Amino acid sequence: MEQKIKIKLTSRRKEISDRLLKSLFDTVMGEESEVNTQELFADNSITPEEDVIEMNTEGVLRLEDGRVEIAYEESELTGMEGANTSVSFTAEAPQLVTMMRGGTVTTALVFEPRRRHICAYHT
Repeated sequence: MEQKIKIKLTSRRKEISDRLLKSLFDTVMGEESEVNTQELFADNSITPEEDVIEMNTEGVLRLEDGRVEIAYEESELTGMEGANTSVSFTAEAPQLVTMMRGGTVTTALVFEPRRRHICAYHT
C-alpha cells in the first residue's frame, strides 16, 4: 500500500564548545580526559546552543510485508535540496529505525536505543 501524506519535520542542531566535545570524545573512546564532563555541564556558560528548524512537506507512506517507510524530498530549507530521504522500520522491531538519503547527499544511518551502529554520512 502506498499513500501520500503530509509530514511535519523538526530538526534540532546543537553546537557545543570544543572543550566539551573533546571531553565527550575522550569518554567515548575510553581515554582519560583533561576535562571533567560533569563540571562542564554544570557550567552554564558552555550550555549547547540549539538551532531549531521546522518544515512541512509532502511525502509517501509505504506499508509492505510488515515494513513501514516514509519517504520525502529534502528542500532548500534543510540545506539538502535535491536529496531524497526515507525513514523505515518493521512492525517486529519498531525501535530499530533506518534512515537513507540519496541524491545530492548520501547517508545511511541506523538508530536503536542503547546500541551503536557504524553509519555513513557524506555531504
